[in-house]
Amino acid sequence: MAFDWRAYLELAQELAQRPSSSPLHEAAQRSAASRAYYAAFGCTRHWAVRRGFSPTGTARDHLLLREHLRRAGKLRLASRLNSLRIWRNLCDYANQVPNLNHVVRSSLHLARHVIQEVTESQKRP
Repeated sequence: MAFDWRAYLELAQELAQRPSSSPLHEAAQRSAASRAYYAAFGCTRHWAVRRGFSPTGTARDHLLLREHLRRAGKLRLASRLNSLRIWRNLCDYANQVPNLNHVVRSSLHLARHVIQEVTESQKRP
């Protein structure tokens, strides 16, 4: 059975709700933004494969998927994925993340929209 990438969004939402008094609060927040990106990326990649995208199985797929979306005229989708990727990289690699709460809220919001868009598109003929 194929992995349901939307499960990462559910996990991200749970992580984002960790109390601020928790010693793991920042780690949970950062992880939430990261999982939100991967939920959107995984769902979009799966959707795009059905529309001619050929993943390489390498890190380049993150860039190649956005390029594929742009060529297909899905500019908003490509832009949203890029924003999510930027926030994910910030949370995964930076020692400090300014406005972390905003980054997390925005990541969850955008990931929901990306997943909704590709899910609704799959239902159309």
